[in-house]
Amino acid sequence: MFKKQYLCSIALALLGFVPVFSVSALPLSWVDRTTDIVAQRSNPNARQFLQDGITLYDQEDFEESIDLWLEAARIFAAENDRLGEALTHSNLSLAYQHLGELEKAAASIEQSFEILENWDDLDNLTYLEIHAKASNTYGHLHWRNREIEAALSSWEQATRYYAEANYEPGIITSKINQSQALQALGLYRRAAQMLEEIYERIKDDENSELKAIALRDLGKAFRRIGVLMSESQGKPGSLEVLEKSLEIADRAETWLELGNTQRALAARSIAFKRDELDYIDLALLSYQNAEQKTTSSMIKLQAQLNQLSWSIETGRGLENFETLRSNISQSLNTLTPNRSIVYAKLNFAWNLTCLKQSIDVDIPSCLSRDRRELLTQNSDVLAIRQTLSNRMAWEDIEQILNFAVRDAENLNDRTAQSYAIGQLGGIYELKGDLETALMFTEAALERLVNIQAPVAEIEYRWQWQLGRLLTRKSPDGELKNAIDAYENAARSLKSVRSDLLTIESDVQFSFRDDVEPLYRELLSLLLPVSTSEIDRENLKKALFYVEEIQLSELESFLRCDLGTLRIERVEDRENPYDTLLTKLDEVLDRDRNSAFIYPILFEDRVSIILKTPGSEENLIYFEGKLSDLEQPLNEIILETKDLLSEQTNRPDRGKKQLQKLYNILMRPIDRYLDEANVETLVFVLDGNLRNIPIAALHDGENYLVDRDYSIAISPAIQLLKFSEIQQSKINVLIAASSINRDSERENFPDLNFGLVERQIHGIEAILTQNEYHFTTLYNGQFTKKNLSEEMSSAPYTIVHAITHGQFTADPSESFIMTDDTIDDKSDSIDRSDYTIDLDEIGKLLQGSVQRREQPIDLLVLSSCETATGNNRAVLGIAGMTVKSGAISTLAPLWKADQESTAELMINFYTYLAAGSSKAEALHLAQQDLKEKYRSPYHWASFVLVGY
Repeated sequence: MFKKQYLCSIALALLGFVPVFSVSALPLSWVDRTTDIVAQRSNPNARQFLQDGITLYDQEDFEESIDLWLEAARIFAAENDRLGEALTHSNLSLAYQHLGELEKAAASIEQSFEILENWDDLDNLTYLEIHAKASNTYGHLHWRNREIEAALSSWEQATRYYAEANYEPGIITSKINQSQALQALGLYRRAAQMLEEIYERIKDDENSELKAIALRDLGKAFRRIGVLMSESQGKPGSLEVLEKSLEIADRAETWLELGNTQRALAARSIAFKRDELDYIDLALLSYQNAEQKTTSSMIKLQAQLNQLSWSIETGRGLENFETLRSNISQSLNTLTPNRSIVYAKLNFAWNLTCLKQSIDVDIPSCLSRDRRELLTQNSDVLAIRQTLSNRMAWEDIEQILNFAVRDAENLNDRTAQSYAIGQLGGIYELKGDLETALMFTEAALERLVNIQAPVAEIEYRWQWQLGRLLTRKSPDGELKNAIDAYENAARSLKSVRSDLLTIESDVQFSFRDDVEPLYRELLSLLLPVSTSEIDRENLKKALFYVEEIQLSELESFLRCDLGTLRIERVEDRENPYDTLLTKLDEVLDRDRNSAFIYPILFEDRVSIILKTPGSEENLIYFEGKLSDLEQPLNEIILETKDLLSEQTNRPDRGKKQLQKLYNILMRPIDRYLDEANVETLVFVLDGNLRNIPIAALHDGENYLVDRDYSIAISPAIQLLKFSEIQQSKINVLIAASSINRDSERENFPDLNFGLVERQIHGIEAILTQNEYHFTTLYNGQFTKKNLSEEMSSAPYTIVHAITHGQFTADPSESFIMTDDTIDDKSDSIDRSDYTIDLDEIGKLLQGSVQRREQPIDLLVLSSCETATGNNRAVLGIAGMTVKSGAISTLAPLWKADQESTAELMINFYTYLAAGSSKAEALHLAQQDLKEKYRSPYHWASFVLVGY
């Protein structure tokens, strides 16, 4: 078959950890032409050592396979069988990689390449295939070392050699590997295109077992990049590809993959609050089919484990829990221990822990926040969980983990030992035995010392666990050690974050579950409750970790490391805390009338860090208590957003809530802002606060917009950029939609083209009067092709889009519409044909001239909307800003009224042309609009993201 379904992938569900080494490799047990030819010409003893080593490798007995291959390599070298020696060293490198002995792995693959470079017959079929295999192996080594571009290059080389050898399975596998590397580099569109090309390459082949396996691997690759299902005819997704594979061959392994895709679809629906929850039951059914159809004990075990974990996460199928538990226990007790069996035991123990653990416990749960919310809505499921939990004893789970420790020690697998021992520590943490939990946690960390393979994805969990334990054991006496543990966890997380962002979509790095709690717990230690004075060093650290929360959430939303977007983070500096403070000072040196405000949300309070220009104290700290509020702060915030975003005849609607928010966020700092003569407030807003237009906060007499403050929002100060654009060089591209799409399909109100033209002509008149250059795409001209050509022909300082669009919690559902022509009556309309999404925005708005000359100074998104009630939806505006490369973006927090929007935009450009800054121009335009419309619904929706 095309590639072995490496059973160590069972560990994917373990503690939310995902092995970095998760790309596909051709199985050594596949006796292809290369092995046959080498075998025919080789010494029988060397040939036998080579083949026996392959058998042991596939059984995951890596140390024994290494011993046999070393002997085979010695014989091949003695007899000058250079190709046999090169192949054996390539195999050795793979085995060393699995053991985490990366220096030996590198030495082996380098020796293989040294032999191949001295080979004369470059057209020899065996040489080509061995060179391809060596390149594939080298790609895996680069991947393990997180050298993504080098891995991509090696896999591209493997593809070329496989193509010269006319070896189709190798071509497909190496291209699938390339797609994952492209994904890791943030090039999702290229990754998807490569997979689509592979699909086109094989879809018309004769149906065969080989084609079915290729489709299965392709379906898995689509799932990894998040293309879960087809959105139009001709563009496949994981679901359709796997179903096609099953039509050809009804294989258990394919049912297992189909279940994983359906599970990912269900998880996406749960996270984004959709009603499409049928996939919960379909995933369970697919896992059951896999269990019933397989003759492999390991595939059966994996299917059972997946059923168990999914039932516990969703509450479906729990009536089969005792049967599943018994079957899994029997399999684990009878199968010969190897790495996969160890990970299966850890997986089993973790799932039982998930059931035993209360779903509302503060300790990090195996359940995502969205799954917990779903479970709490069903009292029957909660009752079943409680009954099953009562039937289990902690000692039963501990016994499984102790067996896993024993097996891992026998295999000399220190990574697996750390997993098991750390899990034991977690159980004792749940039981409240802090001393024993500490002992196991420290032992788990000790097992990771001197392991060459990357272990940060495990290490940060145990460091985080250590920090929690130290905090609970002695809140005051262990404070410094607890902070150190948390900071170590944050550093480890940094080193693995980019890997976890880009691995399989169903187990991806989740900001809300894997990052945010860690940082918030650390912040609570750095900014303790009711402390009159915060240590200055801790305050600097708190500022840094607030920024880390913002940037990590943006990365999780965009599913890429910000480094791939050429964004430098201060975390990479030797002293990031002082570096960030220096950056703040540099910004204030440029603009002596600005202040930065960081509100930090906790359950029981709001902490505020203020930085004003020229203040003797570098940072000013306040703590706002919430005890006087009659309802939770988050409820007030969401209620306020709902009240403001609905058009009504009651202009004062929501004012009471806006006063409460003003008292918490602004009242404590008013005096300092007045003393510093501040004119511009730059807010780095936390959580649900991003739903609130700050200009609408009310002090009891006036809205904040009535005062002399211009307001800007920044996801993080590290993302702030400044324009050096001279008024004489302003060049504006106005792109306006002239097509109303099917309102039932898109759920948008029709654009009022009279108001669209009024906005266009009003802006054009201002630009003409001030002799600014501008180009307008209207009357069907606003197409992706025209937009791309314009951005490639001249550097634009402002791009103004008047069109429908939305920003939601789902990046794939964040887009703006164009006028690209489609058959609007077709049943197979692909939205991507007439929308620009987050992945495409950078490509279209950063044309060759734009990249060379300067970034876009301002991106204006008029007539768009965000998803009401979801603070992550506002990330879409920040995501659009980052992806487009724009310095700032002006966009609405809710569906904008078209008439008042047209007036606001004309006023905005009037003040901008008069020399006002972007923030000041928005502020003045809002003040003008407020004279006509009392309700914040009309004048407060637009926010400036950026400076």
